Amino acid sequence: MIRLANYGSQPYAGWVRTKTDSQWPDAWMIGDTLGVMGAWEGDARVVDVKVTLQPGQVLELDPAQAQATTFAIGALPANILDHFGLPKVGNYFATVESVKVDGAAYVVDLSAVSDGMLLTNVWLWWYPDQPGWCHGEVLVCASDPDLPDMVATIPADFTLRLGTAHVLIPGAVPGAPLLPVGDTLADGQVRAFPFVAIWPEHLRTTSDYNSADIARKFEVAANGITNLWPGGYPALPAGASRLGWTRSHWQGAIARLHGWEFGPLGPVASGGQTGAQEDQVFVGGECEGPQGLGAELVRYLVALGTMRRPIHHLDGDGDPADPVDHPGCVLWSGRPFWPTSTDRLGKPRELNAERDESHGISGQDRQHWLLNTVAVAARLNYSPALQWELRTQALHFCWQETVEPWRATSDFDSARSIGWAGLLVVHVHRNLADRVLAERVAERWRQRVRLVYIPRLGSKPGDIWDPRADDRIRWEIGLSWVQGWMPEQQAVGCYGLDLACELVGPPEGRELALRGAHAVLQRAFWVENGRHVEWERIGYDGANMVRPIEGQGGHRTGWYLSAWFPMASATVLRHDPQHALARSIWTQQVRDANGGGSWFAPEVVR
Repeated sequence: MIRLANYGSQPYAGWVRTKTDSQWPDAWMIGDTLGVMGAWEGDARVVDVKVTLQPGQVLELDPAQAQATTFAIGALPANILDHFGLPKVGNYFATVESVKVDGAAYVVDLSAVSDGMLLTNVWLWWYPDQPGWCHGEVLVCASDPDLPDMVATIPADFTLRLGTAHVLIPGAVPGAPLLPVGDTLADGQVRAFPFVAIWPEHLRTTSDYNSADIARKFEVAANGITNLWPGGYPALPAGASRLGWTRSHWQGAIARLHGWEFGPLGPVASGGQTGAQEDQVFVGGECEGPQGLGAELVRYLVALGTMRRPIHHLDGDGDPADPVDHPGCVLWSGRPFWPTSTDRLGKPRELNAERDESHGISGQDRQHWLLNTVAVAARLNYSPALQWELRTQALHFCWQETVEPWRATSDFDSARSIGWAGLLVVHVHRNLADRVLAERVAERWRQRVRLVYIPRLGSKPGDIWDPRADDRIRWEIGLSWVQGWMPEQQAVGCYGLDLACELVGPPEGRELALRGAHAVLQRAFWVENGRHVEWERIGYDGANMVRPIEGQGGHRTGWYLSAWFPMASATVLRHDPQHALARSIWTQQVRDANGGGSWFAPEVVR
């Protein structure tokens, strides 16, 4: 099913680009609506839909009703520069890197290099029978290994120009610079924006003017994704309003495109922050169904904002740096690890947090490697910028998740880091257009499971993965305990390990995940007054069973029953849907969470 909606006040007539994971003919008709399939991005495909939508209309297109047809794309203008004008970023002309046919559109890739390590990428998708306007994205990255600079300063009039076009970015004054003069980007930081370019001289009819106006306000929504996650869409708590969610977050998501603040959605500015990150874990449930149209755009805007992390490293040719070409660089939290890196990607020192060079934003560390909003946004929306980000994250996985015993990055840091790594592998496998790189990630994951996780965790007493002598835990469970255990973190690790091994292997990783999940349910849950009670801190006594008592071998807040812990129940139920203990705990967890939420695996909750 492909759903489209026009939230504007005028009729819309034109092309809409979205993504779908349903099967469609390469070109098709449903009534007067034309569809043309484009490139595959993972297991979803780009689709262009030429449609007329009345104000407030929601249109649902069923692939079962599609009639195969033929489609031939029109020619580009005979003189490209006469039609589009010279592309510039500030005082620098942009170079055309490529022009390719994708679906019903020509996709144009441009780049411009500015002084002070700024590289700008621009993508346009333009339809020959819609010559007066098109959608695009612009991405500004501060990175140049040939310069020692740690910060790039935005020059005056850093404006994107496409000849005579009005380049309109949501939330920005028409004609305003991409970034204000004097603003700074730390090495590795990115700012990315969507835009609509309108060439007034090529608008032919009143309908063209109205449709271009609706497009530049992003008032057309579309969603063709059936399985946002491998098991579908996350279930929302009973009574949650999908349209209300979109309305409440729309203006804030646009406003935060133009500043440095991280908002209530997605991850947070501090990559190492443990809790209070909305990106944990199964996000995107608000995008499901006709009432969810528009939510995909909110997720998209938020995902673009996550690219402000200072983790994007380019080689001299402007492509993202590849660990294959930098064997001496040890990457940690997305930055060169100073004590051990012999290759520091051309930089003379670390970023200076005290001087706030990165606006208080850090790279995500391996224990909090959250990519969920970026992944679901890239799956729902056509976005070369988010594909660029997914590619960066995939390269970082190969860089930071190593297997050689002498590397610090070959450890697993904590039980939860296994889960986040597994989910990253799943997202890359399902959504990355670069299939060669996706397979590199899958193979590295298989190596990690066989050479790191199984040897390190496969014979742990009681299948308790990560007991540790942590004073914070000991203060909660009693100082007489030498070590304590955080089973809710193991719950996350088990689920991510299980899901990734189901999709890309190896199968023995699923066995390890199942044993670990059983340990969580059997040791962290006790029945009191007819209810399952969870303990998030438990004293460690090897294979022996510890009966937690508050402050004497255990600690609980009551918060974790429906957060973190549901991922252990889900792991067991993925293997045995009728498992009595897991089903009983899961039923209580879902009930206490009012029917759903971001900690409940979609394939189990439905």
